[in-house]
Amino acid sequence: MSPDDPRSLQPLEAERERVITLLSRHFANDHLSIDELETRLELVYRASSVAEIRALASDLPGEGAGGAAVTPAPAPSQRVRRRMLSVMSSRTRSGVWIPPQRLDLVAVMSDTHLDLRSAQLSAGVTEIHVRAWWAAVRITVPPNVHVVVETTPVMASVADRTGAGAPPPHGAPVVRVTGWAAMSDVTVHGRSAAD
Repeated sequence: MSPDDPRSLQPLEAERERVITLLSRHFANDHLSIDELETRLELVYRASSVAEIRALASDLPGEGAGGAAVTPAPAPSQRVRRRMLSVMSSRTRSGVWIPPQRLDLVAVMSDTHLDLRSAQLSAGVTEIHVRAWWAAVRITVPPNVHVVVETTPVMASVADRTGAGAPPPHGAPVVRVTGWAAMSDVTVHGRSAAD
């Protein structure tokens, strides 16, 4: 098969996609910094062989020539912490769902919308830990929740636009937004489910 044959690119593109997913997962698990992720993604796109691409993830924990190690998922009752990852894409989480006590929201060059209006929030604190890089993150909260925004901006915009209406009742759920945003826009909106 000649290098110009389109079929010769299929294994290369499949490996490229696999390693991009792998690098994104390791970034979400704090095994890679933003700079390391950016550098490796650039090299993945430039690589011209499967071996070159595979080498870009071979030094990561649990990785090797055989690919990603499989970790069994915990039972739903143990999920007090989850991750939401959006890399070079658009992603929305809405409808009826039960957020974990802490949601690690990682957004890289993407548009992410987290809608909590129909979510079943716990009576305590729900923490959304944002790590945004060249991204737009919108968080929509229902009325009658306390909102605390403590996200650190670095050449970014972080805004609490929940308004100055009546204060939530005592004992209302708390949505705490922490983490950091670099060259990104993080906005928290307050709207009713009917809006």
